[in-house]
Amino acid sequence: QQDLELVPGIGPKTAERLREAGLYWVEDLLCHKRFGKGAAKVLEAITARDAISLSRRGASDWDLAKLFRPEEFVFLDLETTGLYVTQPLFLVGLIYFEEGQLCLRQLLARSFEEEAGVISAAAEILRDRPVWVTYNGLTFDEPFLNGRLSYYLGEALTPQLHVDLLRHVRRHYRDVLPDCRLTTVETYILDAYRTGDIPGYMIPELYYQFVMYQEPALLEVILLHNARDLQTLVRLLGILQSL
Repeated sequence: QQDLELVPGIGPKTAERLREAGLYWVEDLLCHKRFGKGAAKVLEAITARDAISLSRRGASDWDLAKLFRPEEFVFLDLETTGLYVTQPLFLVGLIYFEEGQLCLRQLLARSFEEEAGVISAAAEILRDRPVWVTYNGLTFDEPFLNGRLSYYLGEALTPQLHVDLLRHVRRHYRDVLPDCRLTTVETYILDAYRTGDIPGYMIPELYYQFVMYQEPALLEVILLHNARDLQTLVRLLGILQSL
């Protein structure tokens, strides 16, 4: 592990001096009088894949992602009936590896009574995948899903690593994009243009109409919107990792 700054007390200047002295790896510090104990704790966290602890020490999402296998990643996007956790969610969109291939799965509640089943099925998939990739998910998707999980099942899920791509987009593109909405990022960064898409604010109303009239066409546009969002996350992750 080359990031010496994960060790408490080591900043950029100290790290540079240590490298000049031939100490390039965290392992090289194990016998260091001053930094040995801190280095040992960092290596313990790496071995345990304690991404939360390493993140607090300053490790980047991309460094932490290397601790996990591709099969442990899941891309997550919710569709809900509102912005507050007291309102139902009706669609959990997921992309993850299954038998060596990326799988798109959309768990849909055809009525409000099916929400509990959707949430339970989503929880089974998420429990086996400790790395979540979302867009604004630290603020919205994770707390919203956990609010509904708590309501129905009395539990919550905490990923070992949550990569919120919105935070990385803001860091790199805030000053060059008109806004950081996912569709804007898709157009300007991925050079992709959606046709036949609906704006996100219309989705709750369309779902209420579907529940009332049970017209499949009302759901088709929602499912397509959700699938496109997830596919964009997959592409965007690759772009941001390379920056």
